[in-house]
Amino acid sequence: MSTQQHDPKTTAIISYITPVGRLIAYFAMYKDSKSSLAGFHLRQTLLLYIIGFAIDVFTRMFFWSFMFWGGGLLSLGFVHIMADGPYRCRKCRRKADTAGG
Repeated sequence: MSTQQHDPKTTAIISYITPVGRLIAYFAMYKDSKSSLAGFHLRQTLLLYIIGFAIDVFTRMFFWSFMFWGGGLLSLGFVHIMADGPYRCRKCRRKADTAGG
C-alpha cells in the first residue's frame, strides 16, 4: 500500500466511471486516505449499481414473460386479423356487386 494522499475529487470521479472504476477508487484510493467527499460518492455509486441491477432483473423478467404470454396473444390476434381479412373483403365485394347490379 502506498502512503500517497489522493485527491477526494479524483476518487469521486473515478468511482462513477465503471464498476471496475469503483473498485479501483475504493481499494486503491479511498482505503489509504479516507475523506467524507470520496466516501459519499462511493456510497452513491454502490446504491446506483444496486438499483440498476434490480431494474435490470425486473425488466428482464417482465419482458420475458410478456414475450411468452403477451407476445403469444398478440401474435394470435394478428393471425386472426390476417385470416379474417380476405373473408371480409370477399363479403364486401358481394355486397357491392348486388347493390350495383
